[in-house]
Amino acid sequence: VNLTANSNDFSYGESFSRHLPPLLGRAGYCGIAFSCSGSSPNIVEFLRLMREYGQNTIGIFGTRKNKAMDFCDAVIAVDAPSAAIGEDIHSVVLHMLAQGLKDEDSTKIAPKPPKRLFGASTPQEGQSAA
Repeated sequence: VNLTANSNDFSYGESFSRHLPPLLGRAGYCGIAFSCSGSSPNIVEFLRLMREYGQNTIGIFGTRKNKAMDFCDAVIAVDAPSAAIGEDIHSVVLHMLAQGLKDEDSTKIAPKPPKRLFGASTPQEGQSAA
């Protein structure tokens, strides 16, 4: 709902990048964009802003050259006969990336989780979770 509301109130071109400022400037984040065309203004702006703040970026696109590729450190180009099949392949790539991250030592690749998440209290340091 927040994504749709922000898009309606501001612009669809900022629909993803508008949520980034709290993350920008922190080391270790990587922006990953999936798009068959790579020409959607919201995808291009998301990747541009990530790069502006020195974050790594990965693009998973169709095979034709697109504007979003200019803002990517790495690109996976999917040669598919249709957008529908391309999106299915993107889904497989996403699962492969997720599996690769799960197989890594998560303390090296992920930021520490917050002490409170969605209003649920967690034990403070030094307290037991009993």
